[in-house]
Amino acid sequence: VWFGMPITAAIVVAIIVIGYFLQSVSAEISAYIGCGALMRQIGIIVGIFALLLSCYFLSTWLLFQRSIRSNSDSVR
Repeated sequence: VWFGMPITAAIVVAIIVIGYFLQSVSAEISAYIGCGALMRQIGIIVGIFALLLSCYFLSTWLLFQRSIRSNSDSVR
């Protein structure tokens, strides 16, 4: 829950901001780079973002597990 809440809030706000931005500059986007190239770039960015979040989640999980193990060992 504590991992997902800030990420979910950030994703929701980012979707709203990106949607507004794309509506306001849609003519410039289609004239300069095209919608296909923009979608490809957004896909790459989302992929990198998902990879970073996966690494962050994995490292947080492993450190949490180590902390629990070391605390349980010191209690004995």
